[in-house]
This record gives sequence, C-alpha cells and structure tokens, in this order.
Amino acid sequence: MVSRTKTGWDAYCRCPVVLAPSEIPEVMKKAIVTVEDKRFFDHGGVDVVSLLSVLKGGLTRGGSTIPMQLLKNLVFHDLRASDVLTRLERKGAEVWYAGLFDEAVGKEELLAAYLNQIEFGGRDIVGLYRASRHYFRKEPKDLTLYEAALLAGMVKAPARLNPLRAKTRERAHERALLVLKLMVEQGRISDKERRQAEEAGIRPGMLPEFKIQAQAFTEWVVETWGDKYVQPGETVRFFVTLNPRAQHIAEQQLSRLVKDGAVPSQYDAGAVMMAPNGRVQAMVGSVNWSQRQFNNAVKARVQAGSTAKLPLLIAACEAGRMPESRVMDQPIRGTWPANGELGYRGQTTLKEAIASSRNAAAVRLTQEIGADAVAEVSRRIGIDPGPAVDAGFILGSYSSNVMAMTAAYTAVANGGYQIEPSGVLAVVDGRGQVRADFLTPCARGSSLRNVSSQHSRFYVRWSSMGPDARRS
Repeated sequence: MVSRTKTGWDAYCRCPVVLAPSEIPEVMKKAIVTVEDKRFFDHGGVDVVSLLSVLKGGLTRGGSTIPMQLLKNLVFHDLRASDVLTRLERKGAEVWYAGLFDEAVGKEELLAAYLNQIEFGGRDIVGLYRASRHYFRKEPKDLTLYEAALLAGMVKAPARLNPLRAKTRERAHERALLVLKLMVEQGRISDKERRQAEEAGIRPGMLPEFKIQAQAFTEWVVETWGDKYVQPGETVRFFVTLNPRAQHIAEQQLSRLVKDGAVPSQYDAGAVMMAPNGRVQAMVGSVNWSQRQFNNAVKARVQAGSTAKLPLLIAACEAGRMPESRVMDQPIRGTWPANGELGYRGQTTLKEAIASSRNAAAVRLTQEIGADAVAEVSRRIGIDPGPAVDAGFILGSYSSNVMAMTAAYTAVANGGYQIEPSGVLAVVDGRGQVRADFLTPCARGSSLRNVSSQHSRFYVRWSSMGPDARRS
C-alpha cells in the first residue's frame, strides 16, 4: 500500500504468507464459511437471498459474499466513503465482478485467496498463516477446531475479539462458542464435535511468531515505481514479487552469518534473493534496519571481489573451454596475483580454479581469452567494469552492488539471458483501475470495469501471490 502525501511517501507491505487451498485445514474452511458466507459453495459469487435483505433493510445490513469482500479489501478502497452514492457504486462493482471471480477461478482458490488476505489484527497479522503463528504459535495445518472457530470469529472485529488481550479475551471466546454453535446448525460439524472442541480449547504450539523486515524492499519499490504510478494525495496498491517465506530465510541466514562472525560487527550487509525471471523474492537492506535504515542491497557500492569471476567462467565456456581444461595457477610477477592462504597450485583445472576462487589462475586465463572479451561478457550480464580494463579487473576491483551482482548470476539461471530486476506484478488504484500489469503484456493500463473473466482470474492470482500466480 503506497500513499503519496504533500510531504513524501507512506508505504508498507501487508506481506501475507500464501497458502495453497490444500494447505488450509478443513476446519478453518468450514469455520470461515459459516460466519462470513454460509451459502458460499452454493451461489455463483453473489448471494441473492442476502442481497435482497440488503435492499430491504438498507446498506448497513451487509450482504457481502466472500468474493465481494475480497474485491472490497483488495481493490475498491477508494469507494469506502459513507455517502450513499459511493456505497452504492462500490456494492454494484462488487456484485458485478464477484460473479466473474467465481466463474473464472473456482471456490477453493477464492476461499484460499480470502484467507490469505484478510487481516486478523493490523498490518503485521495479515492472512491465516501469520495469524496462526501469532495467536497459537503453530502452523495452520495444526489448528484445532476450536482455534479455527476463534480465528473465524475474529474477522468481524479483530481488535475487539483479540484472544491474547485481557480486556477482549472473554469476548473472543464467547464469539468462538457462537461460531461452533452456528457450524452445528448449518450441518458442518456434529454436536459431539462441538462439545469435544469446547473441551479441548486452545492448544498452543512452540513456533515463534512469523516476522519479517520488508522495509528495504518497500522503499525500493516506492523509489523505483512510485513516481510513475502514484499521484499526490492517492493511495495505490502494488502487487509485488516479495515472497515472505524467502524473506524469512534470507533474514535468518544473514543473522546466522553475523552470529558466526562472518560479518564483523563494524560492518553492515545486504542480501537479495531473485527468481530466474528477475523477480525479487527477498531483500535485506541492513543487518539491523531499526538501527540503520540504509538499503545496502541497492544503494551501497562496494568492490565486487571474487563474485566478479562469473564473466570469466562464461567467457571461458564461450571460448570452448571445458570444466577439465587446464589453467596455470602461478603469480605473474612477484607475488601478484595473490591467492592468500590457498597458495599456488600450478597446473589445475578450470573447475577447481573457479571453485577455489584462485586469483592467479583467473588473471592468467583472462589474459589468454582477452580482457576486452571478458569485459564484454561482463557488460552483457549487467556488470559494468568500467571503460578501460586490464586482466586485473577480474579480481573485482571495480564497484557494484548486491542487486546488480545477483541479477548477473540470475542470468545464468535464466538460461543465459540478461534479466531486469523486478519487484512489481501489478499496480491497481482504489477504484479498480489497472495502472500497470506485468503479468499480462497486452493488459497494461486496462480498467477493471472493462475486463473479461480472464482478467478477473489475474486479480485473484495477484491476491494470492502464490507460485502459480507468478508462473501465470
């Protein structure tokens, strides 16, 4: 969510951990349908019975189905004003596109998208996965029937039904009991199952709360795409490439390196994880963002060091060298290039020289192939070593950044094609206007109000942000 104000930007990542339909327990599906849309599996996106009650009793009666709520929460945030005309406009848009959602996507994926996107208590507890970790310290697959009922009951008012706060705990449990009672009345569970659930209650697990620091990625998205797609005074939703699970892994690994002393205390660090198509899955800007808000992943320029040897390996392959081709690992003059503690090996294989990062062998091989030829390969994969190069450039004496070097290595994973790092899948304003669509090349700038059922499918793909969405 990106807001542009007179004084600057306000942006944050909702960052839900996406669960596939098969990863969501049946007890959770039953509980959420019971309280939010009891005819979900019977209607075609719009519950006519509930809609008629709205028309009779006024807009305050609700009547929104799960597809309609998904649209309201994800898209139509500019249509939440209290005046009747705006509310009628939003309700009309929800009704129209809910049917397209239901037809194009299917019940199971819609339900998963909804559970992945709803808030269970503020910006940091978005989606079922994070809610399960926050309130019960367990994976969603381990939720009990009672815990599922409690979470489903919270959706109505997370702040007033928080089971962890002393002031709201009793109210939350009363709501859970009501959800269980409704599940029995609607035939989703037996009365015996209800009694067993009430007796079992909450069974907390041992997992820590799932937390990530997405500030660096958010800042990068705003600085790269904000000016182009957000006008002053607007709040626009960016559907992004960040994968919270990958982000969590990146943060844990960097913390481990710091703890092990691989990153000295006087240094800072950054990290990027990227898919073969160039979509950034994770970004760590600093060892401790709360202490130093500087995005080392994209802003810090440092010597490339041994990572600069990648173009040499590519150039060697293009020149016909094989992994077992022989290279000379000896200094050229005096003790330069130095291999440090490795020492010099004399004749060795290309495979061993690159794997061990032997500087002397790298410089000699660069001389044999030609420094200009290796530099040209470097530029082709997105690393610019500068205009004038000699064989020593392969030791990484020039400056680069984490993002550029990750993109260069990603070109190898991409079959040899250079990529452009990407962080955004789509940009949608608060009235449903699609300002940018990087999933469907022909759909850039199209409007939600003029699209087909196929476009509706992409909307739900964006909402779930799972691997299938990225592949599509």
